[in-house]
Amino acid sequence: MASPTPTVTIAGGGIAGLTAALKLARRGYAVTVYEDRPFLGGNLSAHKSPKTGIYHDIYPHMFSSFYHNLWSLVEDELGMHREDAFEPREVVKILRDDGTYVDMTDGASVEKALRNLFGGVLPPEDMLIWVYSMLDLMSQPGYRRQLLYRESVNSFIRSRPYSTDRAALLHDYVLLVVWSAHSYGVSAASYRDFFRLTLRHPSPLTWVLKGDLFTHLMLPILKKLEELGVTVKLGHRVTRIMVGDQGVKQIKVQETTFDSTTHTTHLDPEKQPFTEPVEHLILATSPKVMGTLAQWGETGERLVDHLPWLSEARQARAEPIAVLDLYFKKRLEDIPAEHVSLWDSPMNLSFLDLSQVWDELRDGDVTALTVAASNYYGLPSEARGTGVRQDIEAMVAELQRYLPQVQLEDIDFDKSHFQTNLGDELFINDVASDTWRPLTAHDEVPNLYLAGGYCVNDVGMATVEAAVTSGLLAARALHERAPLGEPVDVRLHEAYPDSVIHMLKLGLMPAAYQAKWWADVKGIAAGCTSGKPASDWGRELASLWSLPAHYALDAWETSVAWYGCLWNDLMGGS
Repeated sequence: MASPTPTVTIAGGGIAGLTAALKLARRGYAVTVYEDRPFLGGNLSAHKSPKTGIYHDIYPHMFSSFYHNLWSLVEDELGMHREDAFEPREVVKILRDDGTYVDMTDGASVEKALRNLFGGVLPPEDMLIWVYSMLDLMSQPGYRRQLLYRESVNSFIRSRPYSTDRAALLHDYVLLVVWSAHSYGVSAASYRDFFRLTLRHPSPLTWVLKGDLFTHLMLPILKKLEELGVTVKLGHRVTRIMVGDQGVKQIKVQETTFDSTTHTTHLDPEKQPFTEPVEHLILATSPKVMGTLAQWGETGERLVDHLPWLSEARQARAEPIAVLDLYFKKRLEDIPAEHVSLWDSPMNLSFLDLSQVWDELRDGDVTALTVAASNYYGLPSEARGTGVRQDIEAMVAELQRYLPQVQLEDIDFDKSHFQTNLGDELFINDVASDTWRPLTAHDEVPNLYLAGGYCVNDVGMATVEAAVTSGLLAARALHERAPLGEPVDVRLHEAYPDSVIHMLKLGLMPAAYQAKWWADVKGIAAGCTSGKPASDWGRELASLWSLPAHYALDAWETSVAWYGCLWNDLMGGS
């Protein structure tokens, strides 16, 4: 029998679970959160160095302007002002190994678009094709479960007659730096959804937190949870879920130990596991943990006996990221304040100068760079034990190729810190994930709710906003089944109507195909001039002759699609 005050158990103390906890506790639910690490936040957490007391973020985050549910959480739930806690940034920079910086901005105006076009990231013709390919992708239907629409970003770009290798390379570069995944593995449908939302709210390009994630975000959340009477049990892992005829009936929990070197947790063999009854369970873990939990237990009591497809979550692809916080003994010269990524970096390094971002470091006389290796597999060791020193040296050596002002003797290794997100890797929206990503609630197990960026939501790509939105969806679904207090509001994300996307695509189409023609002519001419024409120069030459036909077909298909979308918009259809 349900208690007078509905009780909610949340497995996972990441931002998805914490969002659900805040929303439900505010409405009077009795909430308990189990988190197997000794700190909250998951991929939005900061680890405190036991040696120096300095907090080190798991990696530097970029918060987009369209993160409506995150901003609502920050402002409405925590009472913070966005401009006080976060700083807007209009530009990200790319650093080449010759020491030159090039800028990419949000493109929200003609002036900014021209800056991107002629900024030097790519030759102007390839940059124009890259922009057009984004519009083309955004104009495609967002089907996910139909086999013909399961394609990667790279396969979509490869299928377009206007594409160039350099434009495809920039897509790959962006995905590697931001999501640690190559374009030939990432779902085109998820990538499409993310940029449709970004296009609607392009400026500022990003926001950065003015301090470490624990002090400036997790600590306010923790204080609010305590104020609302939420029980938070750190260092406790849910190890088994037991399901009966009416849904989840019990969970088994065991205490954990934390390894500060590898940043991983292990079950404490000296502690006995215990069981807890469950009225409502929000499972806000990583997809692999969720899939494994679904299989554990006695036959008939497992989640997979009621929701068999949950086991497919074990195929989720997730990638680790290594982050090195480098504290220097002095202030380094000529370090920009913006996020900087290194072009052609084997480890896909990027960095941010925390001493120009964090309020507590701004007035100091030292530089603090947080350096992220998005290509974790470019590190020479397994980032464990004695291999940590090798990874640090390799990251510093690669950084020095781009920033010669970085000298070993200037690094304060006592304050510097290396960590990875091993055990809490970043979920990757690969093509296969479109077929198994779960919904929030299911009638077969009515008191179970799933949360996490991997769950179905309108953001698409795995982001902080996707996780926050999934937590809200779980809280709303629970509230609908056991109402208490006012309904849980989930802000839908606005995107331009399809008719507007098609119109923008039609407007840029002539220039994009001319850019393709010019890029091919330049390539063929360069090969002939050097005496080393491409081995497939005949195919390239033939493609120039067929380009007008491709253009005509693209124009016809887009025009018909635009008319259909416009009709739906005017008539209120879909």
